[in-house]
Amino acid sequence: MQKTDKIKKILRKPWVMIIVTLVLIIGAIITGKNYISGNNQEKIDENTPIVKEVRTIKLDLNKQDSVLIDTVGSVRAEASVEIAATTQGTVRGIYFKVGDKVNNNRLLVSLYDSTILTNLNNANTNLVNVQSNLSTTKRMADESVRQAELGVQSAEETIEAARISLSTSQTNLENAKALHVKGNINTRNNAIISFDSYLNTISLTLDDVNYIIQAEDDGVQIPGIKDVLGVKNLLTVSQAKTDYWPTKNWFDILENRQPAQTTIEQDMHDMDKALSAAKQLTDSTIIVLENTVSSASFNDTALNGQITNITGLRATIMGMQTNTKNILYALENYYLAYNQDIDLLENGVKSAENQLQRYETNLENALISLENAKQNRNQQINNSEGAMNNAQGQVNLAQVQTGELTIKAPIKGVITKKYIEVGAEINPGQKIAEISKNDNLKIEVSLISEDIYRIEEGQIAYINNDLSGTITSIAPAADSITKKVKIEILFNNKGKKLIQGTFVNVSLPTKKLTKTHDQSIFIPLKAIIITQTENFVFINNNNKAKKINVVIGKTEGALVEIIDGLESGQELIIEGAKNIKNDENIAVVE
Repeated sequence: MQKTDKIKKILRKPWVMIIVTLVLIIGAIITGKNYISGNNQEKIDENTPIVKEVRTIKLDLNKQDSVLIDTVGSVRAEASVEIAATTQGTVRGIYFKVGDKVNNNRLLVSLYDSTILTNLNNANTNLVNVQSNLSTTKRMADESVRQAELGVQSAEETIEAARISLSTSQTNLENAKALHVKGNINTRNNAIISFDSYLNTISLTLDDVNYIIQAEDDGVQIPGIKDVLGVKNLLTVSQAKTDYWPTKNWFDILENRQPAQTTIEQDMHDMDKALSAAKQLTDSTIIVLENTVSSASFNDTALNGQITNITGLRATIMGMQTNTKNILYALENYYLAYNQDIDLLENGVKSAENQLQRYETNLENALISLENAKQNRNQQINNSEGAMNNAQGQVNLAQVQTGELTIKAPIKGVITKKYIEVGAEINPGQKIAEISKNDNLKIEVSLISEDIYRIEEGQIAYINNDLSGTITSIAPAADSITKKVKIEILFNNKGKKLIQGTFVNVSLPTKKLTKTHDQSIFIPLKAIIITQTENFVFINNNNKAKKINVVIGKTEGALVEIIDGLESGQELIIEGAKNIKNDENIAVVE
């Protein structure tokens, strides 16, 4: 049956050079035998060639560079709205003409209907009477409700105060936690900074003391001091040299430390010991200088200067010792202070939560009382409200019907069509006018498939040579009849350069395709067949498919460059290539 259908399709094509006077094809039967019935009944030869349909394009090297695609487009409004009546009536006034610019809600048409207007007047009168009765009933029940509402208000105010208190307690708790953590971090960071400063002071102390007593053999000593140093009591010099080495040893240990948040506590403990040793060293050195006399080569001024210097170092070291102990105290007592403060604040939060819970219970009771009062009130005025609601509904309905007698513009735009005249009888759904938005226009053009690959959304389009727009839409598929692809171009028409419903000339710049060499050519990517061993295309060779191996270059969007294998003038098969074989019969369709 499938083979028979293909034969039918072939016989319907005008390009098939087969003259058939009358052919009636009977479908294949289960036994597989085929018959052709008519005046001349013949068996169809199973070797009759099958023709497959394809689409082609003609290759042209000259069209590969950037060019302008010239075409014609139709001008349409970006948006238009047809206005229709929603009620019946007689046209009393028309307040527009074709070509008028209108804003949203501008009055266009007024209608008249006596029945609708009478209904509105009666509904309003009835509503006033019902509302008066309802007001009297409400006044008698409102006082009890008001008292209950005051009770609720008081309870709500109390709850709000309790919530503020709870929020404040929670905020204080969170702030305290954050401040403790931040304070601990700052203390540790300051300790790290102080560590380096203290170490520098110890280094300076060692240098200055060694300059005086020459504790290290290779050290430099103050000129002229050697002969008079500690002459009043030479044991003081020995003691100072003895005190020098503990300080030096601590310095050597601490100099290689890299203080960090996790180690600074131990580092500061060691620094405290080093500072104690440095203080002892300054004390010993001051005693040495007090037992030193001046001489011609080391006068009183020099001696007093050294005493002042070492005394100043001693004071600095003592200050550092005090600061070190304060830091150690803060680090060692951090968690104790943290827990004491947080426990106190957490108790405050729990107390505020309990108080809020009590006030919420009071509010629930007040709300129950209010609800009871409202139910009693509603019971008294239920009938009156029902009558009032019904009367209000009648008024609303009459107002809607009356409002429909006034027809307004739903959008801002230009009146492009008018369908009525004054005095006409209008029915619901009848067209009144058409409004179009002409500030922006769209121009519709159609392109053949081989051109569509060379343009893209967002690019410029030239209109009537001196105007320009932007391509905003490229249809994903071609029209089934014309086989062309629809393009939409947006044009800003605030200058009123174009008129809706006209035709314009459109020029579309194509993308510049950069070739690998002058003889390469770009073809649609869908036309090429790629396997593990070869890349090939088919061309139309006298209505037979001819397979041609090609060398692929770069890819540009939906196009691929063929470096070698194709020539200008060949008819490339771009659709249907995947279903044909080399030397197979084909039929080119438009």
